[in-house]
Amino acid sequence: MLVNSAMVARIKLDEAPEAKIYLAEWRETKFPTQPALAEAMNTAPATVSRIETGERDWGKGYLEALAYLVGCQVPDLFYPPNVAPERPEAQDSFWPLFERLESLQGTERKRMRMLIEANLQFALAE
Repeated sequence: MLVNSAMVARIKLDEAPEAKIYLAEWRETKFPTQPALAEAMNTAPATVSRIETGERDWGKGYLEALAYLVGCQVPDLFYPPNVAPERPEAQDSFWPLFERLESLQGTERKRMRMLIEANLQFALAE
């Protein structure tokens, strides 16, 4: 049975806090402008703008496309780009550390790279 989208109820409890989703912040990690993302998504810049400003609800497809294009997972969109969400399967993973290291710039980046290389050489020499 096909469901008419007009029949689907929008559920909103007045007392329930609204979920924060970081759509613009994630978009800006790979696409500096809304039109750039819109082109990659094959949609109108006005659509991206309306979704980012809350004038239009985002849907599952939009979240999946955005996550794919910026290189994250859909649940990550509910956290700022510089904050890795806690995932039980990733507690001993190095990826969250690498993601944070990738955001470093200039001297700080070089210093951290030298420290990691030195520690790896020491650890692998044992």
